[in-house]
Amino acid sequence: MYLPTRTVTLEPVVEPPSPARAALGPDRRARPWRGLDRNVYLLGMTSLVTDVSSEMVTVVLPLYLLSVYGFGPAQIGAFDGLYTGVAALVCVGAAVVADRRQRHKRVAAVGYGLSSLSKLGLLVTTGWWAPTAAVLYVDRLGKGIRTAPRDAILSLSTAPARLAESFGVHRMLDTVGAVLGPIVAAVVLARDPVGFGAVFAISFLVSVVGVAILVLLVDDRRAAIPARPRPARRAPSRPARLRHDARFRSLCTVTGLLALATPGEAIVFLAVQQQADLGAAAFPLLFVSTSVVFLLAAIPVGRLADRIGRGAVLLAGEVVLVAAFVVLAVAVGPSRPVTVAAFVVLVGIHLAATDGVLMSLVSAAVPAVDRTTGLAVVVTIAALARIAASAAFGVAWTVAGPAPASCGFALGLLAAIAVSARLLRTRRPRPGASPPVGAIVPAPPTGGRRR
Repeated sequence: MYLPTRTVTLEPVVEPPSPARAALGPDRRARPWRGLDRNVYLLGMTSLVTDVSSEMVTVVLPLYLLSVYGFGPAQIGAFDGLYTGVAALVCVGAAVVADRRQRHKRVAAVGYGLSSLSKLGLLVTTGWWAPTAAVLYVDRLGKGIRTAPRDAILSLSTAPARLAESFGVHRMLDTVGAVLGPIVAAVVLARDPVGFGAVFAISFLVSVVGVAILVLLVDDRRAAIPARPRPARRAPSRPARLRHDARFRSLCTVTGLLALATPGEAIVFLAVQQQADLGAAAFPLLFVSTSVVFLLAAIPVGRLADRIGRGAVLLAGEVVLVAAFVVLAVAVGPSRPVTVAAFVVLVGIHLAATDGVLMSLVSAAVPAVDRTTGLAVVVTIAALARIAASAAFGVAWTVAGPAPASCGFALGLLAAIAVSARLLRTRRPRPGASPPVGAIVPAPPTGGRRR
């Protein structure tokens, strides 16, 4: 019997990604550029352009306060600490919103937009110190809003085994902006030693480009949240869940201890400028030189941290800062440019070994659904501790001089390193313990052919 036949076209079957694979980020085959997600590079470009803008202001700020408003070392130290720490006022709140709504990009865009508008405000308030301070604090509020959501997108776009490398790539691109910004400021000040208005105007125009890159090109990422039955009682808040995590508490304690002995770069570089008798145009170049070292070291240090342990690299970076304090205390002087260069190199290596590495430590320790909040809590603790550190360094400088202040901070940082080394010991999970909600769990093998 003859049966009619028909041609059947077989369509390829596309399996939906499992929650565990989704938590790992995009498939490696979809990742261009050395296996890292494009978000890593686009966020890096956003930070690069934004840092050109922000560093132009940051590097001239001590000179601006000194020459225009007559601030002394103690006042600059207190202002620098508050300027750095005011971001803590909104950091955790913005992170909780980003985690709850899983809208990391929108929250980050609000922060970048506020910082951009603050540059325009500086042009209007020049000459009045109180409105100028208010505008500068708005810039820091924007930074507090954007930092944790941006880092959360970065971590959610990266496989766990490459977190430190991914943060290293981002920080490397970020540091390119930190190099270019002070160079632009130095060129402007070389032509006009009091050309602060031109610095602020260029800074605003550049910041608009950074906001555009984030809004138009960066893809938002959401954590894979497993379905759970509705609890009989109200679930604890994200900060409460993190507070009961022993490993996260240890990281918070380590962050606070180390930051209490780490004053802001502005007050420390001002001490170097005074010790080495550098001119106004040369002052921004201290930031440039440090950023160049950071630029060269960020990716190798990130890969090293992924390989040998992030905690070990973090503490090694703090030891390098102790050496920088010693150089500032005993070696920096008007006739010793080599020791000034050594100080700059040491600070750059310290930043490369601590900034992104600490964020990768936190990203690996916090469940994906709470990651923005966890990053924000750590950033807030560091900011609040640095307020005290910068103010204390400024007071110690005023009372005893920069060299004794540096010696005191070196001793304090050594003590903080010793305590942190004990706290960073890895806690092994109990056998059979279930992973926390939102943790990244490898998918079980399917028995198929490996690709």
